[in-house]
Amino acid sequence: MKTDNLKILQKIITEERYKYLQERQKDVLKVDMVLRYEKDFAFYGNVLSQIRAIKGITIAKADESGVADVYPDKKQLILHLKFIPDRPILQYAHYLKNEFKHIRDSNGEKILSVKLVGFPKKVS
Repeated sequence: MKTDNLKILQKIITEERYKYLQERQKDVLKVDMVLRYEKDFAFYGNVLSQIRAIKGITIAKADESGVADVYPDKKQLILHLKFIPDRPILQYAHYLKNEFKHIRDSNGEKILSVKLVGFPKKVS
């Protein structure tokens, strides 16, 4: 009798945990990222479209005032992202960083580095 009740309780806990995780994943989150690239890298247009095509990203905006020269031949900018993760947030953050490594501009140049600025926050 006790083992039957224990199994029922475990099943209920598992189902409720799954429901809770599904509800949490539907939240829209926002995060800022710093991207570094070569000075002649063509960020706008094709690259921004590739970023917006990444699974889960809903909005990607580059901050014009955030563009800065880092070295004589490199620049960086701040990118504002809103997204709906399809997996736990830490896994999704690694997924995002990996996807950014594959993005190329029209000349075949790539983004040199990606850094998350802070932890993703829920959009209210």
